[in-house]
Amino acid sequence: VSPLCPFGCGALDTVHHVFVTCPTFHHLRRDAYSSLIHALFRDSRQWPQNRSRFYLGVLPKLPEINTITPPRARDRVIRRIASIWHSEAIRLAGRIWGDYKR
Repeated sequence: VSPLCPFGCGALDTVHHVFVTCPTFHHLRRDAYSSLIHALFRDSRQWPQNRSRFYLGVLPKLPEINTITPPRARDRVIRRIASIWHSEAIRLAGRIWGDYKR
């Protein structure tokens, strides 16, 4: 069994490659960009070690939102954003994994 991506891009076949950088699944990631904040699906400074982990259901730390008061309302907004991000990330990971296993 080859350690290279089965889709012919020449990269090592790693989980990170399949979900974040493999060109075969670029169209799925691109579609997800329109419904979520762009940084969720790509490597960036927001992530520990600058590597996206959305496919594990992990989210980067959300920035503080100080313009919403009272704090209870602010916390509710942050929880809702995190919930949407998490759901969309898991949905995208499922679509990529389904296509990968075909």
